[in-house]
Amino acid sequence: MHAIGPARHGERRRVVDSRAHRREPASSPLARQLRRRSRTSPSGGKRRARSTRGIAGLNILQLSYEYPPIGGGGSRVVFGLSRELAARGHEVHVVTMRFGGLPLRERCDDVTVHRVPCIRRSKFHCSLPEAGLYSVRARSVLADLASSVHFDVIHGHFILPGGINANWLSRRSGRPYVLTAHGSDVPGYNPHRLQLAHFLSAPLW
Repeated sequence: MHAIGPARHGERRRVVDSRAHRREPASSPLARQLRRRSRTSPSGGKRRARSTRGIAGLNILQLSYEYPPIGGGGSRVVFGLSRELAARGHEVHVVTMRFGGLPLRERCDDVTVHRVPCIRRSKFHCSLPEAGLYSVRARSVLADLASSVHFDVIHGHFILPGGINANWLSRRSGRPYVLTAHGSDVPGYNPHRLQLAHFLSAPLW
């Protein structure tokens, strides 16, 4: 499920059901945003992407608390999407959780990964307190990153915590955001494990 967030106050937020599709339909908000060329307005000296075809690419920020080698299916979705976008000539940054001795910053498959130091005990499972701590600590990383890179779109994965931080950064920077709900973060789905998380994220719906 994708939701396009308001870039400015007063704009309406649209939600479309796309959980059954892994590839973005041509008419989706993200697809339309990806088709746009660089804006003609000055970017204040911030870095812009340049595609291999000689046309201006997009700077895309992906927010996901899980990214390989940690996490499950959602982690692999974000990885595959980021790698394919980078292969098309876009500059892709991913902000995610750090686990164990993973580097704070690395570039892999032409994707720049920024890992936020936080507490995470399991490679494949993340508790609500762990996700909450990551959400808070990630904001300083996001603010610093957005001050140096002119992002064309922010893509938040999972309503909690990725959607919350995507909404926060969108309002702070004025950049549009897209939200992808991957399943368990949808209220009413998997309630035996995430009932509290669903309750806390309900205002986003």
